[in-house]
Order: sequence, then structure tokens, then C-alpha cells
Amino acid sequence: MTITGAQVEAADAASRDAAAGAGVRVRELAELPDLAAACALFDEIWQPGPGGQSLLHAELLRALTKAGNYVSGAYDEATGDLIGACTGFFGPPAEASLHSHTAAVLPGALRRAVGFALKLH
Repeated sequence: MTITGAQVEAADAASRDAAAGAGVRVRELAELPDLAAACALFDEIWQPGPGGQSLLHAELLRALTKAGNYVSGAYDEATGDLIGACTGFFGPPAEASLHSHTAAVLPGALRRAVGFALKLH
């Protein structure tokens, strides 16, 4: 499947519109402090069980990004705070697919379509 430049431009526009509608700025994350903040957000939302074993670690997310995969964060436009994050990894080259693995939004930001903005990004 070949993706055209027009399709990429339309997807980018939809992503920007969704982020604006949700009142967030979505950007890819690659640096360890940003990835650690995303992991802390996931832990806050999913609350690791007894023993406090986190579901994801910053070092794993960093390895994923170094291998060309995807981690992003949604930052509230009003406060600048990280309020959502998303991770994904690519499938086999022949499939040209991105598996969206996790997406999470803090409870206080629910019903704003932040998750939708993250997914479109």
C-alpha cells in the first residue's frame, strides 16, 4: 500500500485539528526525562499492583524510539502539563502497520478527546 503526500497532509491536518479541539499539544517523545514522565503518567493511571511493578519503563520506551517506534505525549495548552501519552510499534514491513500498544489520559482530562488526539498523531 502506497501512501500519497495528499494522504499524509490530510492526516497531519486531522491530527492538528484534534489536538486543537482537545486543548493539547501532542509531540513525539524520545528523551529519557520525557519518557520517564510518560511512564509515571501510566503508573498514575494504571496503578501498579502489589510490589509496584510498572508496566513500562523509560529505558524500554527509549529502546523502542531508537528502533524507530512511536511514543508521544499530550501537553495541556493551558498548563503545559503532560496529561496523556501513547506508545506504538511497527509491524512487519510488508504489513506497513503501526500497532497502538498503550494510550492513557489522566482522569481530570477525560472527555476532552485527548486520547483521540494522541491516536491521530
